[in-house]
Amino acid sequence: YEYVFASKDTLNNRLDTLQLPADYYDYMVIDEVHHVTASSYRKILDYFTPKVLLGLTATPERMDGEDITQDFDGTISAEIRLDDALNKGLLAPFCYYGITDSVDYSEVSWDRGHYVASELSRIYSYNDSRTAVILQSLQKYLTNIRNVRALCFCVDQQHAKYMASKFTLCGLKADVLTSENAQMRTVLYNGLRRKEINYLFVVDMFNEGIDIPEVDTILFLRPTESITVFIQQFGRGLRKAEGKTHVDILDYVGNSRAEFNYADRMRVMLGRTSMSVIEEMERGCPHLPLGCRIILEPKAKKYIMSNIRSAMQRFTARKVITLVQNFERNHSVPLSLASFVRIYQLPLDKIYKGRTWNQLLYEAGLRPEQSGYNEELSRAVFRKWLATDSHSYLSFIERLAGLSFKVKVSEMNVLDQKRLLMFYYDMFENAGRFDSLQ
Repeated sequence: YEYVFASKDTLNNRLDTLQLPADYYDYMVIDEVHHVTASSYRKILDYFTPKVLLGLTATPERMDGEDITQDFDGTISAEIRLDDALNKGLLAPFCYYGITDSVDYSEVSWDRGHYVASELSRIYSYNDSRTAVILQSLQKYLTNIRNVRALCFCVDQQHAKYMASKFTLCGLKADVLTSENAQMRTVLYNGLRRKEINYLFVVDMFNEGIDIPEVDTILFLRPTESITVFIQQFGRGLRKAEGKTHVDILDYVGNSRAEFNYADRMRVMLGRTSMSVIEEMERGCPHLPLGCRIILEPKAKKYIMSNIRSAMQRFTARKVITLVQNFERNHSVPLSLASFVRIYQLPLDKIYKGRTWNQLLYEAGLRPEQSGYNEELSRAVFRKWLATDSHSYLSFIERLAGLSFKVKVSEMNVLDQKRLLMFYYDMFENAGRFDSLQ
């Protein structure tokens, strides 16, 4: 057997000169396979045809709607969700603290799905009042601020250096790991393991590849826009280690822009539930995985709930399809229109504007074919039934559907015949006259 370990970049760069046949490798394993839709991976996957192709990832859902299973016969061979892993004791339980930030993020510029990093850096660096909020929260929520192994995620090198210097001035053992001193990675990781360093300030580039099971504290010192990156950073503290009982997650929550997404990050922590995120938060998160807690300061909770409610009014068609695709992975109830609307609090007019529920299921890959009446149903619902408050009429339509519309008009009473006529013209408003209602 020949085993080859290579980065995608190395293999991409040498693919043309290696002169290997497409079936040269019997078995290929791709880690972090959620990146597989990127062009840097496509060249490799389009070239080789192994007998077995195995993809591994902790973040299979992509928010851009791309399907990472397209290279794997459209199936996921095996999976374990975060709440399952926590309930089975495979990961360390977490205690998440939503702490009120002093920064108003609604005033920070937004570009291509992210806050503008330079603006965040300018706000954070040399901001002693915000640093005081962070240090006070450590005193409030950590058992011993001098006996932790903390990874602290910063916006850029300047921010990381500033935070490390402030922590050092306060007598805390702190250091920095960025692309500038990446060659010191192993030394700094070992220092964190031995508690020669208690707070290691890093930049987002170190989301993947960090493996320090002993980490027991995570500080989100900047808003993490990507849910994939959030899960990766969150997961840095979930590995079990000897003597480690749990991981403390400190997240600094400010008044955010409308584009920022708190709903998905809360759902990641809540796990599969039959409630909406808002319901869970209002009831104190009763369905958390075993041993886990979510503690939100009142103002931080207000910011999060306001953000989630606002986001529910702005779901795009692509976002709705992604939510439908992942519904049964994320929730403990079967997918139906009723459960979908209840959990996501999505107004029906957002669903029926130009499409039907059946069409959504088809576009999400959950139905083999579309109804032949999508256009008529969508128009009837959007233009008429959403504004109809007649329980008797809507119940009548439900009964018709239950009979697959196989009815005898002659056996109906006069009122139901009128309802049937109204239903017909709701569906086929330009059908004109006809000789027989049957």
